[in-house]
Formats: sequence, C-alpha cells, structure tokens
Amino acid sequence: MKVDRDENIQLCLELNVRGLPSFIAYREGQEIGRFVNGNLKTQPEIENWIRSLK
Repeated sequence: MKVDRDENIQLCLELNVRGLPSFIAYREGQEIGRFVNGNLKTQPEIENWIRSLK
C-alpha cells in the first residue's frame, strides 16, 4: 500500500514514520520489518529487503 505522508500526517505520527522514504512490512497485523533511509533506494535494494523478511 502506498501512503502519501502529506495527506496522512496523523497516521505517520502513529506509526512513528520520521524519515522518507519509509517501508514498513506487516504480517498478520504485526510489524515485521522497517526500512527507512533518507537516501533514495533502488528497486533491487527494496526487493532484497523484502526477500530478507522472515
């Protein structure tokens, strides 16, 4: 799901999203990983992060 931070400021505060871009992974309603970095990430870097989730 993609969320526009400027349109969902309260949600970002609740999820403690401080840096952009931020990727948060959930499984069965529980956070299982967070990938936050001020540097723009390439698609392969993001895909590697997704594959690393257990």
